[in-house]
Amino acid sequence: MSYLLTAEFLTYWHIGTGRGSGQNLDALVEKDAHGLPYVPGKTIKGLFRDAFYKMDHWQSTQYTDFLFGARTAEDKHTRDETTPGRLRFSNLNLIERDYLIQHDNQDDKYEGKLIPHLFQTQASTAIDEKTGSAKEKSLRMIEVVVPANLEGDIEYLPSIHDKEQPVSLDDLTKLLEQAASLITHIGANKNRGMGRVRLEVKA
Repeated sequence: MSYLLTAEFLTYWHIGTGRGSGQNLDALVEKDAHGLPYVPGKTIKGLFRDAFYKMDHWQSTQYTDFLFGARTAEDKHTRDETTPGRLRFSNLNLIERDYLIQHDNQDDKYEGKLIPHLFQTQASTAIDEKTGSAKEKSLRMIEVVVPANLEGDIEYLPSIHDKEQPVSLDDLTKLLEQAASLITHIGANKNRGMGRVRLEVKA
């Protein structure tokens, strides 16, 4: 069973690489081989796992370990052994990805390319609480992506060793929809309003 996951970013967003660019940028956006921004599947999986964990806590259910995997009991296995999860998350790519790649490969002039216009630069500083002014040497320049629509897949892969399914496919669809509604931001600087997103899951 597979699901289509769409993400509509409502503000600038930043999925970082942990690297900068010399003196110009302190933080770069994660990009694929074509220079396009994307959201890694492991990032989406982590957000959904956290959402399911909250739902389990609120509703007294136990779906998280079954769907996302868990460490096995320490009295039977080593601490490093895990049980596999049943959900697989692909990367989220721009819906217009193929068009952008084709267009920019055909255009030899840099001014006519579209991909560079997906990115902007934002500056931020730390404020001194006593003086109310910017702290010295606190200026940071980060690369951000303009609001955009992305999509990817969620796959449900039951194991042949499962004796019983704790969740039906109809219930799983509803659970994924509920979890998606709990994810309101993706990426860095959420407290600055970045990464606000609307997720939608369709079977």
